[in-house]
Amino acid sequence: MKPATVVRLAKATKAALNLAARRDRRIGNRNAWRDGLSGITEGYTSRNLQRLNDVQVGAVVAAAYAIDRTRAFGLYVETLAVTGARCSQAARLTVGDLQGGAEPRLLMPCSRKGRGRKPATRSVPITASLAAKLQSNRPADAPLLLRSDGRAWQSTQAGDHETLYRQAAERAGVTGSIYALRHSSIVRALLKGVPVRIVAAGHDTSIGQIEKTYSAYITEFSDALTRRALVDFGESAPASNVVSLGRG
Repeated sequence: MKPATVVRLAKATKAALNLAARRDRRIGNRNAWRDGLSGITEGYTSRNLQRLNDVQVGAVVAAAYAIDRTRAFGLYVETLAVTGARCSQAARLTVGDLQGGAEPRLLMPCSRKGRGRKPATRSVPITASLAAKLQSNRPADAPLLLRSDGRAWQSTQAGDHETLYRQAAERAGVTGSIYALRHSSIVRALLKGVPVRIVAAGHDTSIGQIEKTYSAYITEFSDALTRRALVDFGESAPASNVVSLGRG
């Protein structure tokens, strides 16, 4: 079992036990699971630290369109690449979530992860070309993204998209899972100078998670990013601020 999976299961178990303790006053040993699960930390890295550059992402998208004569999988992959959404979120998109116009966007369903109340959707900008491909005359509540057989992605057996993605990735000459598309989208936004808060909101995650998972990854680019703020005065500034008074 992967470390990230262990942490998620432990958190779910702890939450269930805490809920039970709040509802049943007879439970007085809350410290048992608080102490027992305290050693399980989130000291793990992202499930896929592979970053694809823009050329590689384009190659994967093209390959995804090529392996499916209906182009359904290609549209699914392109949507993931443009939005950086999780597969589970993209699968829940409906036709009514597409907003066209001069600045098209998707009302992306929020994940069910995290604490507290979250909005049902987040507005995610998309390209005009993707918006044109997503246009549909189906009912507003119909799934936006469909498989080649007409079924919604969430109604298929788990792992179908991963199998197809591996085929597309092999054609494109890259490695990694479909999650690399999300990772690449986040890193691309950070390197373009998009504020971390906006990157986090657009990708339905927290600022802390972005900083923890991705800041170390972009360390190699920090020098180039810092240089953007430097001012080169060239030969316009004097070599010294010491003025000679001479003899008199």
